[in-house]
Amino acid sequence: HEHVENYRRGELQQTLITFQNKQSYLFPVSFGTIETQMLRTALLKTKLLQRIESNQRKSFYLLHGPKSSKASESVRVYGDDIFLKDRK
Repeated sequence: HEHVENYRRGELQQTLITFQNKQSYLFPVSFGTIETQMLRTALLKTKLLQRIESNQRKSFYLLHGPKSSKASESVRVYGDDIFLKDRK
């Protein structure tokens, strides 16, 4: 898929494919068949990359554990300072 630079219709039931190295070949395969294969290859690549990314996230989670769910505020209750000042 990545090696193919371009593909276009040739004669009846033929497709001209140009590769990244600028070499072109005429294949005895219909344009529709080549196009379907290119689309399927792109979809497969996308799914594979998504699975790899998902597995990397899962393995990171397993190695490092869940993120802490503690609040970033201190333990002190809001308004303690005000309450203590009023008592004096």
